[in-house]
Amino acid sequence: MVIRRRVRIGPCVAAVLCCAWPGAAAYASIIAPFKVYDTMPDNSQYNDAYDPLPTNGMFWGNRMCGPTSAKNSMVWLAETFEDYRKLKQQKVGDEWVDARHPDLIEELATCMVPGWPASQNDFPGVDDDEFVAGKRRFAEARGLTLDIKWMKSTSLNLDWGTEILGEPTWSWIKEQIDEDEDIEISTPRHWVTLSGYMCEQFDDANDNGIWDPNEDFWDDNYLDLPLGTAGIYDCFLRINDPADGSDGWQVAETRDGKLYVGPLGYIETAVSESPIPEPCSVVVWSLFGVFGMALRWRQGKGKLAGGFPRHERV
Repeated sequence: MVIRRRVRIGPCVAAVLCCAWPGAAAYASIIAPFKVYDTMPDNSQYNDAYDPLPTNGMFWGNRMCGPTSAKNSMVWLAETFEDYRKLKQQKVGDEWVDARHPDLIEELATCMVPGWPASQNDFPGVDDDEFVAGKRRFAEARGLTLDIKWMKSTSLNLDWGTEILGEPTWSWIKEQIDEDEDIEISTPRHWVTLSGYMCEQFDDANDNGIWDPNEDFWDDNYLDLPLGTAGIYDCFLRINDPADGSDGWQVAETRDGKLYVGPLGYIETAVSESPIPEPCSVVVWSLFGVFGMALRWRQGKGKLAGGFPRHERV
């Protein structure tokens, strides 16, 4: 299930807050947007975390973060879109049956690095080209097609998919999640899966798209996070880390043109994928899109802070 939530302080709650805290009145109309994929798997990249061991019984080593992150996304797609259920299955005889997570991880590893394992068991890791191409091979082996997009400052050696040249940005990542696409990111040494975003919020009274000192700002710490102070609004990404070191909400901020995420460092590559809908579905979803735009127009002048990570105000 995909959770979309905007937390709004209603009139009754605001009245109660104003009795306990006089400053609450200024915050009564502020919205805090976030979206979470609450069923996104979060499996380990280490084979000894599974009992029994994966089918092939191989030792993975310490570089299986790419296939594991991709497996999390594939299973989420399978459980979200019925027509893509095979993404969590393997063929046994003539039938497709639900597979164990470690067996799917190993299959994705062989799709990304064909021929592994050869003379050694340790997985060698993957570069961006291998990561993206491996997910495509994995889907095609099931007769499925994915719409794969990626954003990176340098071009990949691929002649298909959708490539956006440039440093990965908050707005692009947020857009993928808003459109119900799963997404993985790589830092210089690690791959992880994203499972949501969260932003603090402000009231854009003069409609200029940025926070100004005279405008209301909500910093209520409703997710028990170390949020910023008034005037420095924060954006967070929810990380499913196969190495477990950076699980959970991590602050995302732009510095020197790069998007940094908590202790992971800067995002080098962002990759998203989604099902390719049937032609009739495109028409239906287009109508929903028009309806959604009308609703957003009626919401008024409150701005979603998600498009403006701190230190990226232009």
